[in-house]
Amino acid sequence: MNYLTGPVFQEELTDMHIVHATCLFWRMRCLAHRLIEFGWEESVKRLSAPEALCLASIVPPQMHDALVEAAYSIADERWRSFIQRNLPHLVPEHAV
Repeated sequence: MNYLTGPVFQEELTDMHIVHATCLFWRMRCLAHRLIEFGWEESVKRLSAPEALCLASIVPPQMHDALVEAAYSIADERWRSFIQRNLPHLVPEHAV
């Protein structure tokens, strides 16, 4: 798979209550809309790894890869292994 989808990401959120996950996706859908309509926002730099991955599952492909790479750079081991499993082509070569 070359593109992270919402369902693949949602399967990883087993430790999150459904209401919390729904709120996360709502927030990221709002941010995705703003990014698509108005361009880059500095607030994207302050997202956590799960938030960036959620956003990556929503935005168009041209924005997707940069978000996944940014998430990988700040992720803990759990999220790094998730990215390595689902999007190995976006993992930096020195990390493999």
